[in-house]
Amino acid sequence: LFESSPGILRYFCRNCGCPIYCDTVKPPSSRVYTAATLDNGASPGHPPERERHIYAASKSCWYEIGRKLPEVAEF
Repeated sequence: LFESSPGILRYFCRNCGCPIYCDTVKPPSSRVYTAATLDNGASPGHPPERERHIYAASKSCWYEIGRKLPEVAEF
């Protein structure tokens, strides 16, 4: 566990040090998982209805987001 910024808690693998996820303490609190930790689309410990695409406004114009989840312009 490492507090990288006030209210941002980052969690790492005990074996290799790879970042796993981070939590934000300030409301609205959230948990952000490192994409490589997801296993074949398995839900990463939160209800699937909370899943969404973040930073959608920053994507490249040629990239189409494949999964039909809510899109959030920022985080």
